[in-house]
Order: sequence, then structure tokens, then C-alpha cells
Amino acid sequence: MQKTILAILIAIFSWHLHAQSDLVFFSSKGEVFYVYLNGIQQNKEPGSIISIQNVPAPNYKVKIRFHYEKQSPPIEKEIFFTPGKEINYIIKQNKEGNFVLRFYSEVPRLGFEDTLLNHRILDYTKTPMKERRYNIQSDTNRKK
Repeated sequence: MQKTILAILIAIFSWHLHAQSDLVFFSSKGEVFYVYLNGIQQNKEPGSIISIQNVPAPNYKVKIRFHYEKQSPPIEKEIFFTPGKEINYIIKQNKEGNFVLRFYSEVPRLGFEDTLLNHRILDYTKTPMKERRYNIQSDTNRKK
């Protein structure tokens, strides 16, 4: 009886891990941004590559808000994906010059390695974060 219960628990745990997905959002030209899933901010610090692990549901309303808000208005899109995969989305400009979020690729979920510069790896959160507001004028002046 104990072996049967143990086997069932292992199967349920394995299924639960397999059903979760990893989402990667990256910008084609290095623009830094924040990611919101169903209205919940996922990253405290902006990045040009944001990876979110262990995402439980197969669809979300995504909002991409750029660090320099004057760069572009936020992108809002509903995404659907296959559970148990790593799904990559690219943020790029379309022919009209507007930033858009597009599906890029999908591979079996293997886990992340933090090998890229400015690559943020985060666990999915249901708890809202305090938004950080930046003085866009002073950030712009620093780049000069």
C-alpha cells in the first residue's frame, strides 16, 4: 500500500513539474523593460532579457513596460503556450516603428543558466511588487 501511495505521489509531483513552463522575453536592440503577467510585476529591476521560471498556467495577459517610458508606450498582449516548454518572445519594432511582442521559439523545458549579461532569471510570483519610479530626465542625462 505504501509503495502504491509513493508511486502516485511521485507521478503527481512529476506531472506538476512538467506542467510548468519557463518564459523568456528579450528585446532585439537591448531596450530594458519590466514584465507583468496578469497585472503582476515580475521583475524589480529592468532588463533586456527577462526569464521567468515555473509559470503554472498555459496563458497570460502580458504587459511590457519600458524603463524609459518615453521610448514607447507599454505593449499589452495575451499569450498562449504549451505547458512544460521554454517559450521565447521577442520585443522588436514593426515596419511602422512601434514596439511589438512576438512569439520567437519553443523548446523542451531544461532549466536556465545565467550566462548572459543583463539576464534576469525570476521565479513566477503572484505577489505584486512595489513599482520603482525613475526620474527619466536624470537617466537620460546620464547617458550623454
